[in-house]
Amino acid sequence: MPESDSNLQRRADSPGGRGTLRKVTLPDEATRQIFHERLAPLESRFTGAGHRLYLVGGIVRDLLAGRSVAGSDADIDLTTDATPDVTFSLVQPWADTVWQQGARFGTIGARKGALVVEITTHRAERYRAESRHPDVDFSTRIDDDLSRRDFTVNAMALELSRWELIDPFDGRRDLGAGILRTPIDPAASFTDDPLRMLRAARFVAGYGLEPTGDLEQAMTQYRDRLAIVSRERIAEEFRKFLRVDRPGSGIELLDRTGVIDEVMPVARTGLAPSAALDATPVDLGLRWAVMLWAWAPEGGRPSGRSLATIRESGDLQSDTDDVLRAMSVLDDATFENAAALRRVLVTAGDALNRARLGLSAVGRGPDDEQWQRLSALAALEPPSTIRSPLGGHEVMELLGCTGPEVGRALAWLLEERIREGPLLAQEAANRLREWWDGRSD
Repeated sequence: MPESDSNLQRRADSPGGRGTLRKVTLPDEATRQIFHERLAPLESRFTGAGHRLYLVGGIVRDLLAGRSVAGSDADIDLTTDATPDVTFSLVQPWADTVWQQGARFGTIGARKGALVVEITTHRAERYRAESRHPDVDFSTRIDDDLSRRDFTVNAMALELSRWELIDPFDGRRDLGAGILRTPIDPAASFTDDPLRMLRAARFVAGYGLEPTGDLEQAMTQYRDRLAIVSRERIAEEFRKFLRVDRPGSGIELLDRTGVIDEVMPVARTGLAPSAALDATPVDLGLRWAVMLWAWAPEGGRPSGRSLATIRESGDLQSDTDDVLRAMSVLDDATFENAAALRRVLVTAGDALNRARLGLSAVGRGPDDEQWQRLSALAALEPPSTIRSPLGGHEVMELLGCTGPEVGRALAWLLEERIREGPLLAQEAANRLREWWDGRSD
């Protein structure tokens, strides 16, 4: 029986609710028409063969939440009571391309023009304790399919023929009340697929949902199940989470439940840097840098290479490391004279502006006056111009040296450039010769 508005309000005001009901409505006629134009020919093939076709997954949640999805290039997830071989036979005459790589799991993919759909037979899954990969059983019931999904706000479907909402687990009301629940007992849900614990943080942060007490308790109790999840999948989920506009409440959830201890690649000190993350632009390298910096021991200097623990990409490791290095340079800088400012510009490099944002997020870094002085010098002497006035071949010809000695000479010239400012090539050559002849070694 549907809950009354008063009961729903009590749920929203209770622990686990945000306290404010939100408007959650079915899409308007214009949005429906967009989907009708895209999917009606496909839907009619299924209903003509005696089957039903449902829009399912995140797109239903976003439609109800009023988020813009119509006209987007996002792939569309559908589910049906037709078996995979029947689905293939119905889709093939309609689509430009069909692929069956996921057929054993019940999924047929297809493309029609720019539209890409994945159609999955209703599934009722069974998990083995040692794996997060299910044994798939097909079902003819949409409720069975929705029950296996991660959260009630994702366990809704729209039947395309009548645009009817199928919501056996009250996901629409949970979305309106700001509540995060699982369709089945959370202990069973997280035991089956531990990655859902990380996903919970993304939905708490991305949709402003409040987890129920039993959901948090299950995360705390079953967090060690994440050991069966590949490091690559954990990294992938973290990337999605860190792209949320304000991920702070999600990182707090992971911290409260101890889930973060199972997945973070470094020893942590202090509390989750939720405010710092919320103050950081959506930039994966920068956000990882802020987290690693905030959790580093006093006086420690974290490294982006620690992300190798969760098999994060080498590119992201390097990018994070560049930001951390620049943050360290800015944090240690004195700004006392032009030479000090040049050294900051050279050593911080291209990550300078991002490093300032990162330090600001954690409450450190240069003040406005210092930053203005640094910016003024950068306008006069762009960082790309602060380099040795002579090249390697010129040094070799001038001094008659090779190998490491050339490198030492170039390093000395760069120091002169930083200390003195712009140097003409002839002046640099004279100084280099004088230094070279006066060396004690």
